[in-house]
Amino acid sequence: MSLNIPVIYGSVRTARLGIRLARFMVYQLEKRGHQSVLVDQVNFKLPMLDKRHFEYEAGTAPEDMEKLAGIFEEADAYLIVSGEYNHSVQPSLKNIIDHFYRGFAKRISAVVTYSSGDFGGVRAESEIRNIMGTVGAPCIQSIMPVSRIEEAFDEEGKPLDEKYLKRAAKLIDELEWYAEALKKARK
Repeated sequence: MSLNIPVIYGSVRTARLGIRLARFMVYQLEKRGHQSVLVDQVNFKLPMLDKRHFEYEAGTAPEDMEKLAGIFEEADAYLIVSGEYNHSVQPSLKNIIDHFYRGFAKRISAVVTYSSGDFGGVRAESEIRNIMGTVGAPCIQSIMPVSRIEEAFDEEGKPLDEKYLKRAAKLIDELEWYAEALKKARK
């Protein structure tokens, strides 16, 4: 079954390395026949949260907010790629989730984290897990932390170590199982 799984990338920094991992995950999903769009917040300008999408009158939300709402409404599941900032979630990632939290309901999510250190962003992963459960898109059990992101993928998102192909496959297998079950249940 083909699924619609946006990859939400959390960083808006200029010298970001996690975009490589986000591209890799989009490719892995597409390779399996799924529709996957990279939600890169550099390309979608959202203000810091003042008014959530559902609080706007129909058709009056900013253009980028409307585009994102459409992406999220069509999603069967979500894959989140996030770095770790000061042992926590990236602020821009939290901002996008807060703008659209109703769009996440009754769907499953998966978390892929990274850092330049040894722990691969696992402290951010635990916070993202709590956030996504709160908005109605609980996370699957599998996670994929990537340590030393600068050594893990090239600029196009190709892994420099084959182990990432196996780790991504395991995570996507589990995500697909839950996404298919919840898609049937939503109907």
